[in-house]
Amino acid sequence: MSEETGQIRSNYLTVRDQIDARVKLVHREPGSVKLVVVTKGQPVEKMQALIDSGARWIGENYPEETAEKLSALHDIQNIEWHMIGHIQSRKIKYLVQHFDVVESVESLETAQKLNSRFEDAKRKIKILLEVNVSGEATKQGFDLVNRKDWGRFVDYVGEIETLPALDLVGLMTIPPLGDDAETSRAYFRLLREVLEYVNLHKHGRALSELSMGTSFDYLVAVEEGATIVRVGEAIMGARHYS
Repeated sequence: MSEETGQIRSNYLTVRDQIDARVKLVHREPGSVKLVVVTKGQPVEKMQALIDSGARWIGENYPEETAEKLSALHDIQNIEWHMIGHIQSRKIKYLVQHFDVVESVESLETAQKLNSRFEDAKRKIKILLEVNVSGEATKQGFDLVNRKDWGRFVDYVGEIETLPALDLVGLMTIPPLGDDAETSRAYFRLLREVLEYVNLHKHGRALSELSMGTSFDYLVAVEEGATIVRVGEAIMGARHYS
């Protein structure tokens, strides 16, 4: 085992243990938080070390990059691949081929495009809707800073739930980068309130997933109800781009 491989394994197990400890501290159910390791810009060797360490949920931002990596990775049959980056129409074909969950559905139009392509492929995909809870112009997603917009969002949820190739399971957000992890708490809490509002006012099955928290603030996210955290550099180290 190389030093780099050993470090990835150590990092992964440390983060997993920290999450489990925080889950217990706030009296949540053991195993209620899924650790999605973000591997964008990481070489195949480091990803293989991650898989060998026991990681089973992996997040990628660039579908073409993922497709290239998959051909070189081993023992990947039990991996759940999450798309967490901006969805470009011309790259949806890679999502159909390689991904199990799309966390970054930012609009009704995007959902409709995904549905069309997955219907053609006779596949169904789990999705989360990306929510902008900060109002930042640079952020993608449904803008729900103003609570008066929440009712219309419930309507969007209802429309998306009628799309046969999509299985809507929850919400995702990316808060502004602050000075410390505590600055994210209000945004995580707001996303949880949006989910509760939607479940109170929508018909059918309740949404259950909250994807929030990164290497910077994942433990705060766990405290505020995250069911998915997306941790990259805290496990994988610095990214490598050619």
